[in-house]
Amino acid sequence: EAMAAAFARGVQLGEIIEYSVPEMQAYREMSAGQGPFPVSGQLARQTINLPVFGEYDARLAEKVVRVMREILKDVSGAGKLG
Repeated sequence: EAMAAAFARGVQLGEIIEYSVPEMQAYREMSAGQGPFPVSGQLARQTINLPVFGEYDARLAEKVVRVMREILKDVSGAGKLG
């Protein structure tokens, strides 16, 4: 929902880290017997990435901050934010 709202305002967010490390095939053996990792999985599903790239400048950073504040205000005002 936040990603769509930001995109509608001209800011593209991402989900670069779309996984929980303990759930990844390469790490299952290392985490075996250490229990489920519900917090890791939950955070992987709830985390968004702010834009960062070579041409990122102060003007774009200010726009991202403004848009994220608007979105968080909208979400919290609607009672959707913890």
